[in-house]
Amino acid sequence: MAHNDLFLSTTRPNYYELLPQIEAAMADEDRTIQARLDAGWDADPEYGWASPDGISESDWETEGYPLPEEPGFAEFMKTYAQIN
Repeated sequence: MAHNDLFLSTTRPNYYELLPQIEAAMADEDRTIQARLDAGWDADPEYGWASPDGISESDWETEGYPLPEEPGFAEFMKTYAQIN
């Protein structure tokens, strides 16, 4: 990683200024991935995320359902499980 940091710092003068924001975004993405895996979602490299019952992420959002990383997801799943 140090070699990559050195390379980027020479090619991007503001690299170290942006590094905290980059690391925060990467940590947020890691939390999102972990929340979805913990909720039983499947990540397909070709089709993207799908809920445990096979609903695509875009269809899930179209229905207005909260995603696993969003507040209220656990509470929503209690009622969702009763419906389905």
